[in-house]
Amino acid sequence: MNGQARAPGRDFPSDGPPAPHRLAAALPLLLVLALALALPLAATLTPPTAADRVERIARGVRCPVCEGESVAESDSQAALRIRAEIASEVAAGWTDEAIVRRLAAEYGDWILLTPPRRGPAAIAWLVPALALLAGLAALSLWLRRRARSASALLPPPASGGAAEGQEAPTAEGDVPARPLPARLRDFI
Repeated sequence: MNGQARAPGRDFPSDGPPAPHRLAAALPLLLVLALALALPLAATLTPPTAADRVERIARGVRCPVCEGESVAESDSQAALRIRAEIASEVAAGWTDEAIVRRLAAEYGDWILLTPPRRGPAAIAWLVPALALLAGLAALSLWLRRRARSASALLPPPASGGAAEGQEAPTAEGDVPARPLPARLRDFI
């Protein structure tokens, strides 16, 4: 040994490659991680069935007569009719985007549960992002002002000798008290 006391079971960086038993213990974790990443990817590789496409499109379309429900969730006559239209268009070979565009053209953009990211509806996407940025800027400004005011309240760091404009320490080693800043006098 090189003079270092070593705890049992502790590996140090100078010990070289990891022990085989550590690799064997990590192997099941790596396999679980690989499966967790591969399963969602495999699910996206299989093409969706027509029923899956109808369901996905219907979940993104608002029921015109129900409040806050998608066409997929509602059992109203209007929702059943729109679902049947979506199913016939999927069977006819229409793309999902074409079906959604047709519904938006017929009913207006309000029928889409996810507003489009263009035109006046883009505000629904921009406002939360802008509010977050404004909040972060306000927090940063507040923290800077707070730090600046806190540093103004702190006494200057003590030095070995008396600096210019300061009184020398007394014989007991205490620094004489300074008058309080005007901002603090108002609170006392």
